[in-house]
Amino acid sequence: MATYRPGPADEVARYQAKKLVKGGDAAFARACGEYARNDAFRSLNETIISNVGRDKDRGVRFARVPTGFETCTFCIMPASLGAVYHTRKSAGEFKHFHRHCDCKVVPGFEDDPDAELVEGVNPEELRDLYVRFKEIDDCGLPRIQEDALKHACLDRFAAQSGRQRTPSSELSEIFEAARRDAWNRFAREKTEQNYEATFGEFVRLLGGQYGATWECGSIRNIGGTAVYANPNGDELWVAAKISPYERFIKFLPSDQDVVPDIQTSLGYAEIKCPTSAKKISARLRHAKAQLEAVGSGEKVTYLGLQKVNDVDRARAIAADMQSGGTAVNVWCILPDGQVARP
Repeated sequence: MATYRPGPADEVARYQAKKLVKGGDAAFARACGEYARNDAFRSLNETIISNVGRDKDRGVRFARVPTGFETCTFCIMPASLGAVYHTRKSAGEFKHFHRHCDCKVVPGFEDDPDAELVEGVNPEELRDLYVRFKEIDDCGLPRIQEDALKHACLDRFAAQSGRQRTPSSELSEIFEAARRDAWNRFAREKTEQNYEATFGEFVRLLGGQYGATWECGSIRNIGGTAVYANPNGDELWVAAKISPYERFIKFLPSDQDVVPDIQTSLGYAEIKCPTSAKKISARLRHAKAQLEAVGSGEKVTYLGLQKVNDVDRARAIAADMQSGGTAVNVWCILPDGQVARP
């Protein structure tokens, strides 16, 4: 069932071609490739919908299944109903595929609408996910922050159900974009109340998606100026991965003093996210100095490896430094989100 229409395709190509004038070859290619991808996915789904309508007398039904990367609240709603569509009418009611939509239409012969047509995709669990998405919608956050919370919600859901997860580096970038938006809104009026209402609220809600309590701290420096915690996207990603083990995380502000990144219910922890293995030694030494500057309690170094190409080498360096006493209690956060010893 081809969905290609020359008119809209021509409009997209002409509009995107303006980027070529500005030297944006990559942006032009990406936009056109995205359009072609969307059309191919939609044609596939339309074909399955058509076939199910044709084969309804054989008991064929179909369900919409979200793949997880660009799932919106609307996509979750029809997917949560399971394999209930078996007529052209019911298919037509849910033939809504938006830009970036990655839902797939899956046929099946199960009598039970809640049957798992795709392993790990349970309509009952999707109904719970739909409720959580609606709660996020009702928070009234800016769209970019809302999307970050939904990606976090999907990330936790995928971890629990064994489904494919958003790539770690991509997820940390999504968190970073939302963090910048929240911080910029705070910067318009730098008061403690506005910090709590903007940046603090975003961080609190993000932690909630992982079932943890996240807080942001503030201090007064020597000059009496308020300094607020401002964790970046990589640090938020690491916090998300350790939340099953650290149910309470307080992000700490840093000024000129040596201060670890987070405080937990048991002590303090420093987060380091190097971009290459050769930077690990310096980062771990710095983490040790920061942790030694604080009082008693458990002290942990979390080494985020989501942006490191040679993970094995990175872990070997961390292991050598820990055994030699030049690194403190290191836990590696692997690119797949697992928390492991070096």
